[in-house]
Amino acid sequence: MKQPFPEEALRYVGDDPRILESTADAVLLFGNSKVAKIASPELIERESFVISGQAGELPVTTPHLVDWGVNWLVMDEVEFDRGRWSDEELIEAVRQMARLHDEFEDAIVLTSPVLRKPFSRDLGRLFRETASVAAHLSNELIEVLEDPAVLTEALDQLPLTLTHGDPWPHNMLRDPQGIVWIDWTQASAAPAVADLASWLDQTPFAIGRTIDRRAHIDAYLEARSKEVDAGAFARALDAARVAWFLAFDAPNLSSLADESAALAETMVREAERALAAVRG
Repeated sequence: MKQPFPEEALRYVGDDPRILESTADAVLLFGNSKVAKIASPELIERESFVISGQAGELPVTTPHLVDWGVNWLVMDEVEFDRGRWSDEELIEAVRQMARLHDEFEDAIVLTSPVLRKPFSRDLGRLFRETASVAAHLSNELIEVLEDPAVLTEALDQLPLTLTHGDPWPHNMLRDPQGIVWIDWTQASAAPAVADLASWLDQTPFAIGRTIDRRAHIDAYLEARSKEVDAGAFARALDAARVAWFLAFDAPNLSSLADESAALAETMVREAERALAAVRG
């Protein structure tokens, strides 16, 4: 994203803010104890919709939203711990995720056009960039790439809820009062497993060590106050893992294999095992 930055945002962070992060999607600026995010109108509208309270009162903590415009928003700085995540803190994040999903299950706000709906239409649209790396995939995964009906069928068995869209430790800050959930630009109306699958597969990369997946799943289910069909949930969770793998990990397999063939092979095998579980 190119400068100049919006003058409205600079009024909060100053004329010479520090760039905290710059990606293809957004730039984060820091100054005057404020953080400004500069991104596309679609992403800003979605994040401000959620953290301003327009979507409803959240059962999780978010940064305080100070102001926003068409392509920018400004939040108060969050003082947070940059140290190692403990197992207890990870489990607490999972429990908070469960409370979020409980609060918004089948809520009217899920019909809002502002929220993403990644699984609501042809799931294959998520896989557009994956065809070029089919050589790295097994025949079983290629079949799903071409016809994802087996995934859609499993995901459709669960009700929709508000999902964060990209939950992992990098999008959670630990301040003295607890966990602050940041970056709601991918907030979605989706089955709850979309968030849990993302958490289970991304968290080890964020913290640099493995996690007890079963403990995280159990903690999530125990924290849900609404009844969950365990069989349908488990099958949909594996379906979401396969969907996210094909949509976001598979397109990078070629470059990943050049750096670590073993890691790329492990990721493919995990997706194959998840697919086998979906099929029963």
